[in-house]
Amino acid sequence: MARQSNWVLPSEGGVFTSGSEGPAAANRAVISGPGASVVANPATSNSNQTNSSGHPTNPIIGGVNGSTGNPNLSGNPNVVAIPVTVPGNAPTERISNLSARAVSGSAENQSIAGFVIAGTESKTLLLRAVGPTLADFGVSRVISAPVLDLIQNQTLIASNQGWTNATNAAAIAAAAETAGAFPLPETAADSALLVDLQPGAYTAMVRDDTVTEGVVLVEVYDVNPSAVHSRLVNLSTRAPVESGEGVLTAGFVVTGAVPKQVLVRGVGPTLQEFGLSQTLADPQITVYQGDTEVATNNNWDHGSDALTTAFNTVSAFVLPAGSTDAALLLSLQPGTYTVQLSNADATPPDGVALVEIYELP
Repeated sequence: MARQSNWVLPSEGGVFTSGSEGPAAANRAVISGPGASVVANPATSNSNQTNSSGHPTNPIIGGVNGSTGNPNLSGNPNVVAIPVTVPGNAPTERISNLSARAVSGSAENQSIAGFVIAGTESKTLLLRAVGPTLADFGVSRVISAPVLDLIQNQTLIASNQGWTNATNAAAIAAAAETAGAFPLPETAADSALLVDLQPGAYTAMVRDDTVTEGVVLVEVYDVNPSAVHSRLVNLSTRAPVESGEGVLTAGFVVTGAVPKQVLVRGVGPTLQEFGLSQTLADPQITVYQGDTEVATNNNWDHGSDALTTAFNTVSAFVLPAGSTDAALLLSLQPGTYTVQLSNADATPPDGVALVEIYELP
């Protein structure tokens, strides 16, 4: 399949897609640089417990409340939390950065991204919530004034509405250029944060107080990817999935010189177990590298020992046997990848889904 002429290819890889002719073409990717993943895990275990692979299984308060879609600021155990993996010396083979384009609304339809910094050192990250500038790439229904909130441990630690309003706006622009991100106009109402963060789990939430819903691009860039003792691990985005511009699309990059095992999941019906009501009944995930389809899945193979082992290794919550959720276990060569989560049924009703990308040790 030929790449569409309206795709933007930043210098460090990735694809931004506009248009609305369907998930197989222009809605495939909205990635403006190297991108990677965070994972959502239900809060079901006791503090400080780990599994056999050393991945913590305890809940991290400050994730996303499964019932309301809001940050878990009250300690409610009904939470989609994020497990942290802290390797000793991080290998060069890793997944890095995340871009995800989705429709963001209110309550459980709010677009929410989670990410984890693992290791022993702080990391500088550039976070962006792009709405108005998407119109320059042909996206019609955009969030007009996105507010970007960064949350950790029930606490709002940073927020921005309008990136040029930030005290470090010049540094934000410089970091975007370094990361290979497309520039944001100075007059745009897109939002951004440039922050130094300690290892831990974080939630980035996007809202717009002026409209009911619209398309937004959420980006998490690692500004110092060469750091040996800290890294981004596991990323997820939860958002409503629609057709056309509303297809949920995430992107990530595998760095290094050898293949990396990656687990990709598209969760819809199982989210009902965490209190969400309007979930996508039959999610389908498709992984692309450039224009090439790498793999696709509709209804995960519950008889696969490899998938079950991978779920346990990364402490991912269980997908019931026979569920219509999707999952792929892949060995990926270094490069830029796109994950498209769409409605396999191709007909309404649409619903909320969670796309997850895990790196395996």
